[in-house]
Order: sequence, then structure tokens, then C-alpha cells
Amino acid sequence: MAVLKEYAASNEKDGYYVHARVSGRSHPIPLQAPEVTEEIYRQIGYKPTRKGPSGGVQVPKDLTWTLYDVGLHWTEKSGPQGDPSDLDPDDLRDAAGPGLSEDDIAEILGFTEDYRGQYQSRVKNLREKFTDTSGDDSSGNTSPSITSLIEELSDKPSFSDDVEERLDAWEPERIKDDDYDPDEDGGLFSQYYTTRSEYRESLSLVPELQARLQEYDDHPWAVKSVNTASGNPDEDTNGLSVGFQLDDGSKLNKWSISDYRGTGDTREFTISTGIGSRSYTFEIEEHFISDFDMTITHEAVGKFDIPPEDFWGYEVEEQNPNEMMHVLVVDFHHLIPRIEAFFDGLTSFELESMNPADYSVYLP
Repeated sequence: MAVLKEYAASNEKDGYYVHARVSGRSHPIPLQAPEVTEEIYRQIGYKPTRKGPSGGVQVPKDLTWTLYDVGLHWTEKSGPQGDPSDLDPDDLRDAAGPGLSEDDIAEILGFTEDYRGQYQSRVKNLREKFTDTSGDDSSGNTSPSITSLIEELSDKPSFSDDVEERLDAWEPERIKDDDYDPDEDGGLFSQYYTTRSEYRESLSLVPELQARLQEYDDHPWAVKSVNTASGNPDEDTNGLSVGFQLDDGSKLNKWSISDYRGTGDTREFTISTGIGSRSYTFEIEEHFISDFDMTITHEAVGKFDIPPEDFWGYEVEEQNPNEMMHVLVVDFHHLIPRIEAFFDGLTSFELESMNPADYSVYLP
């Protein structure tokens, strides 16, 4: 991943630079840029959102490394007159990111056609990279190597604008920029995190992602975050994990679901919720609640399967099964209407009735 940034006002340097991760190196490599390189990025619509390390924008990897190859980027170690061969573009750790289109190349060729500045010979080499090798033709015909790069990047996950907007709005807090450096975060060792390109890559495996996101955007409950949820380990696809914002004064301390529809998992949904120190996980299969787990203060204390005699529990603070069952009844009196209300908000799924009057129990 290549990220274009602008030095902070407090930095002794000014202008743009690119952070690029290279395999074998623990931190991103800062690639310096002369003014003509800055203008090339601007010409095709890339500009940092603000000064400083947090204002970076992802730029086409193939453009960054082509600029580096002709000497229009360089490392601090090599300097503007050094040999750019100390880095190998093939060693990029992460190839995700925006692609370089033929329109972008045509824009670059048009801008550089009359360039007569300090880096004229390097700009000439850049133009030759983007045109036929037979001469100085600047018609915009791309060379086979650049065409191959464009085709390669076209296979990377891409989403429609409305999906991108929702993913940006619902991105979990632990998602970090692809050039995230724990040392920039106070020098502390980072907790587990996922890079933005990894986040997008995993979401690209969710079946019917656009329709799913649209449905949850239309749901009466407000979405807080979306992520992936592991489906059946024998399948190559993931479910969608969705967290919801809680109403003020709600007895619940969380509400999130995993949507496994279309993944091949036997479950359709799981629901994770909690009241006080008690957490519940419900499994939805064939439109019914097929199972649930109960956890208290992070210790498994009870599970209820069908038939009822399978109920079992661990003794916790001398809590007996009758007390546990009383807690279950009280909690379920609150949770069952919530579960029904949640599924009422999904237009493409209908939970089977949970009204006891709709069923008959025949005793031997």
C-alpha cells in the first residue's frame, strides 16, 4: 500500500512524501518527492486531506513504483541523486489500493508533455514507461507492462460508491491505515488490529454484500459497525457481523448479529447480547432459535438445549439451578420481544413465531 502524505507544519521538511510498506522492513519507507511528482499526483486527483501523518490518502501502487523506478521518488538514504535500485517494487508487502487507469496515464502524459524543469530527463523516462517503446509518441498507448499492472489491480476488491460510504461510516475502531506504525501511536506496542486493505479484502468475500448493507442501513435500529464473521470453516466465504447502537436507558449492554445467509453455514444468524453481567448468544437455524448460551462474569455457567433435561450448569457463588432458571425467565421476558422486533426490521427474513399459543405440546 502506498499512502501520499504531507509533512506537518512543525516539520523541518515540507511538501509531499509517500509511505510504502516493503516486505522485510518493520516500518513504512518514506519516499521523498520533488514538486513535479507532487503535481503528477494532483493532476489525477490525489492530494493529502491535511498536513501531518493522519491526513494521508491511498495512491496507485504502480504509479508510485514507476515514479521511483525513474528517479522521481527516492529514499532519504539514497537522496535525489542516488541509485533507486535499493528498493524492489516486487517486494511490496501489500498490493491493495486504487488502480491506475488509462485515463490517469493520459492525464499524466498531457501534463508532462511540455515539462522543461530540473527533472526533465527523468520525466522523459516516465513518459517512455507509459508509451510505446518505439519512439516519443505520446498518444497514450500503454506499454504491455503497465497494461498488465492495470489488469492485475482490476482483480482487487472494488465496491460501489454507496458501499464505500457505508464501510467508511461503519468501520470498526480497530481498523488502521495500511501504513500504520505503532511508533506513531505513542510508541506503545499495538493491540491486535486489522489494516484497511485487509478489512476490505475480507468483506469482499461476504455474499451479496451490497444488498446486506442496504438492508441494515434501512433497518429501524442504527448500525454502529460492520465486519466479517467466520462462517463454516469448510467454506471460503464469511458472514457479515453487524453491531448496533443501543437505545438510551436500554437494559441491554450490547447487541450484535452475525448474518451467515449464503455462506453455506447451517446457521442463518447468531445474536450476541447481554443484560448486566449476563451475556447470551442465540443461534437461528431454519428460522427458529435453535440454541443459546448463557455466560455470567465471563464464566460459562449454563446452557439450555432442547429437550429441557439437557440443562446443565456450573456452581458459581453457590447459585443453584432454580436460581439460574429464574434469571433466565426474567431475562427472556425482556429479550424475546427484542429478538422479534429485530427480525421484524429485516425485509428479507422472517423468524418463525415465538408465541406459545401457536404451538401444541402433546404429552404421552
